Amino acid sequence: MSSDDQDPPCKLYALTQYQCSPRGGKITCWPLERIFRQCGERAPMIEVTSHVEPSAEDPSKPVLTDQIKENPPRGKLWSNLSPESRHPEIKNWG
Repeated sequence: MSSDDQDPPCKLYALTQYQCSPRGGKITCWPLERIFRQCGERAPMIEVTSHVEPSAEDPSKPVLTDQIKENPPRGKLWSNLSPESRHPEIKNWG
């Protein structure tokens, strides 16, 4: 979607999920677009949905806010997470 001026370059990706609920005897669904940022080919993706705004040049393309560009969140690879770090209330999965 978009790229930042960084080394390695960062890219934005969109994921559309659907939220559904029953209404009037049938199920109604609507799309929810989530935006993720990835810096480097094998780097983790970080959700930045709440930190994007329309581009001034092309309003159909999202860009990151200055605040998130200056202080981006740090991601972790799934392989670097232990069950305890994902769910501190669970001490042993065995």
